[in-house]
Amino acid sequence: MKIKMKYFGLITNDLGSEAELPEGSSVSDLLNHIVKQDPNYKEILTRATILVNNSKVDIDTVLKHNDEVMVLAVLGGG
Repeated sequence: MKIKMKYFGLITNDLGSEAELPEGSSVSDLLNHIVKQDPNYKEILTRATILVNNSKVDIDTVLKHNDEVMVLAVLGGG
């Protein structure tokens, strides 16, 4: 299934605007997919906020074809 991706903060868009995952994949599976592409993002992703279709979700959320996932990896607040 295809997942639309948007990245904000410390993660750059060089990972692409789409991810291809097996049906039934979770947000956790998607994060592992990102880390496989670039292991440097592993620590950042553990602190990132994940939104699916503009709603905050946890890593166990199951994704569906054409979901839009936003990865918000901000440096800090203020």
